[in-house]
Amino acid sequence: MKIFGMGLPELILILAVVLIIFGPKNLPKLGGMLGRTVKKIRGRVEEDDDAASGAQTA
Repeated sequence: MKIFGMGLPELILILAVVLIIFGPKNLPKLGGMLGRTVKKIRGRVEEDDDAASGAQTA
């Protein structure tokens, strides 16, 4: 399994570093913030795609 060119060992190492830096109590907050950010970005991309497709058909 490769995600962004990284295998499982690299992903585990990154997760361990994040856990050490932020601590286990802050991980749910961090995950929530990341999820909201991704949701906002996806919404903006979809809006831009809709606007671009509307401009092409007009």
